[in-house]
Amino acid sequence: MFRIGIDVGGTFTDLVAVDETGQSTLAKSPSTPADPSIGVLEGLAVLARALGLDRSTMLGQTERIVHGTTVATNALLERKGAKVGLLTTAGHRDVLEMREGLKPEDRYNLRLAPPEPLVPRRLRLGVTERIRADGTVLTPIDHASLDRAIDTLIAEGVTSVAICFLHAWKSAAHEAASAERVRARMPGAYVTASSEVYPQIKEYERVSTTVVNAYVGPVVAGYLGRLSGRLAEAAYTGPLFIMLSHGGVAPVEEAIRLAAATVLSGPAGGVAGSIHAATLLGVPNLIPFDMGGTSTDISLVRQSVPGLAIDRGIAGQRIALPSLDIVTLGAGGGSIARVDQGGVLHVGPESAGAAPGPACYGRGGTEATVTDANVVLGLLDPSGLLAGGMRLDKEAADAALGRLGRAIGLDAIAAAAGVQRIINGRMAEGIRLVSVRRGIDPTAFALLAFGGAAGLHATAVARQLSIPRVIVPRVASVLSAWGMLASEIRFETTRSHIGDATTMTTDGLRRIFAEMEADARGRLAAVFNGPIAIGRSADMRYGEQIFEINVPLDHIDWDTPELGRAVADAFHQRHEELYTYAQRTNEVVLVNARVAAIGKLPELPKEPTLGARAPARPVRQQRVHLGEWREIDVLPFDALAPGQSIAGPALIEGPTTTVLVEAGDTARVLDNGWLDIRVG
Repeated sequence: MFRIGIDVGGTFTDLVAVDETGQSTLAKSPSTPADPSIGVLEGLAVLARALGLDRSTMLGQTERIVHGTTVATNALLERKGAKVGLLTTAGHRDVLEMREGLKPEDRYNLRLAPPEPLVPRRLRLGVTERIRADGTVLTPIDHASLDRAIDTLIAEGVTSVAICFLHAWKSAAHEAASAERVRARMPGAYVTASSEVYPQIKEYERVSTTVVNAYVGPVVAGYLGRLSGRLAEAAYTGPLFIMLSHGGVAPVEEAIRLAAATVLSGPAGGVAGSIHAATLLGVPNLIPFDMGGTSTDISLVRQSVPGLAIDRGIAGQRIALPSLDIVTLGAGGGSIARVDQGGVLHVGPESAGAAPGPACYGRGGTEATVTDANVVLGLLDPSGLLAGGMRLDKEAADAALGRLGRAIGLDAIAAAAGVQRIINGRMAEGIRLVSVRRGIDPTAFALLAFGGAAGLHATAVARQLSIPRVIVPRVASVLSAWGMLASEIRFETTRSHIGDATTMTTDGLRRIFAEMEADARGRLAAVFNGPIAIGRSADMRYGEQIFEINVPLDHIDWDTPELGRAVADAFHQRHEELYTYAQRTNEVVLVNARVAAIGKLPELPKEPTLGARAPARPVRQQRVHLGEWREIDVLPFDALAPGQSIAGPALIEGPTTTVLVEAGDTARVLDNGWLDIRVG
């Protein structure tokens, strides 16, 4: 039986099938942005051929499919979501536009236009009702007011409705009644209430998250419906799980209900794969470095635990759902190089994507990209086949870099070298964002390089930061898809409870978390029949602070009679880890309690060790520009022997990725065929 992971990227759709022995079979297929489900089915056909099977036979022998999707992300970035109407408490419809009164970027720019809200003001409608902060009703819901608002939404052709009433985090009664009425009068509309999506304090975060869910929900539902239908037509009868931003997976129905949680679906798979890799390698401190065709995703894994962010901004919109802490840069193989009016060379964030793609793809692209620069520098072999079966067009790459170079008075080679330096510098800065700027020394970590393009840039980026070690998995080009198979089903519940942790009673604290655990277990048990683990955490702050930090609480003694003190101590310790100090005499406020119910899926088998074999010999020499032209050895990735040592400069070439070992670097082949590069 196979387990199949699928990650749809901006350029390629990555697929991996893992059998019972842990053997991985990789495949790549060009993405189809107009309808990614088409590219998924085409990729499954490529994967089946790699296994020596037809697609129907492979799917008939598949235990489960786990899928990461960029559909929600693209809908936000391209502003191609649903037409949304917002129902909110009368007098509060402008919270979405007022935001927090802060400029998220360039705050001193007096001419900076505010971000355009996803819902125009005419579709943000007030309903006469009011619930107090303690959950009691101040003003009963006026059903005539509600019906007038629904009439307006129907007349405007709204297809998705967000409902966010004041203090619905404390009492959802008015939202539930309004959602029922909307569904009755607008059958077929996507309806989402804040109490179902984000039942927490902070009005702007709650309304923004609810609106984002309503905006991307119909798009996600349409895509997953088409994908499920196509998989059924292709004879697949097993479960389809969707990767969520917090690093867990969920059934299709839950991903549709909580569509905003799929915004970081693809990158989350890479972090999940990195955690699994940390366990396999016995290297608990890793910097996952995922460079694909469109972007580079960077995160941090400390002691085999990833960072978690509670408040993310995507495309100018706030999404306050828990997500893995990932920094995304517009820096990938398809990033376009251009010269501005001042004659300055820039690379990205615009990407050539899958269509037309870099000039060297021969699909009509004419602008110079990072991949084109690597072709011009000789790092990619134009006589070989790129992942997905495409042959590179060196003449087109030369022409694109030639045009770019002439704009700044350089030849194509110098322009290509400049593109590479700029993109490497940007990616190094991305690593500083998750490490140095947070008081963390990156030299104490190993760089885990994956994604189709990372192998050619990882050692140069590591050298800029004095990172001594780069690890490249055999599944590097599809590690996000592979990592999804190591994820578990995860349902999260949250409850806002403002109070001093040290003065809360032990029974009160236990009751709050026990009620949440029962809720989370019940929701998970409805779709999963297997062992369930529980994770507890809390968002906490000092009394005078205006922001919270998430504090894991699984390690504390829940049987202690001084549970409040133990929770506060956990916060002090976490605060000291993050900010180097703690104020142990100050009040500690517990703002949000969180419980995750985790369905324990069968573990992903370990990557099998390679048998004894003779060290691989170079298959050819290739002329490469590394400051100057020189001939260097090219070795086959799949033929390397465990324990083999490769001194740079050399290229290690696989069917889906190429790794550059620079002069002064030494690559050692691990027992499972992964590369462990010591950076000189």
